[in-house]
Amino acid sequence: MTNRLETMANPQTTPLYAPPSRDVVAIILTCRGKVGLFKRSQNVGFDGGRWQCITGYVDESSRTFSQAIIELREETGLEMREINSLVAGETLTLQDDCGATWRVHTFLATTSRRKLSLNWEHDHYRWVPYHRVSRFDGQVKWLKNVLAVFDEQMVHGELDNGRQVAQPQPT
Repeated sequence: MTNRLETMANPQTTPLYAPPSRDVVAIILTCRGKVGLFKRSQNVGFDGGRWQCITGYVDESSRTFSQAIIELREETGLEMREINSLVAGETLTLQDDCGATWRVHTFLATTSRRKLSLNWEHDHYRWVPYHRVSRFDGQVKWLKNVLAVFDEQMVHGELDNGRQVAQPQPT
């Protein structure tokens, strides 16, 4: 029997079928000390019109680091050479409104390229100062959990000075 999953942002929407894996990557993308927020398209099956970070299901054959690079390229048009750093954070265990458990593999990525090329999953993006992200209306409710993983780096301005945490390696 297939598990049914309601969207985490709006339980009144049409139920979706859960993917075979509930492992996802969530990538906080920063540029010049600002956080990228991405407005989900109405064409996606869930969280349409809500602001979030870059996300994607982890394919069974993929490693989380590789999947983070794939999602950044697909959703923003960033090539590996344009990613200044990519560092893995902790893996969160979060529950959606239906009680399903999700393993969220968090990443922090930096780029110096401000202009992005969005795919169909997002309609808009904004670069927002970290201290203003919490006041940005229309976010998915789990975004605060993902941001909290990297709170220390963001609060202490380690993103502004271009400190390179880890250079992505080709997979």
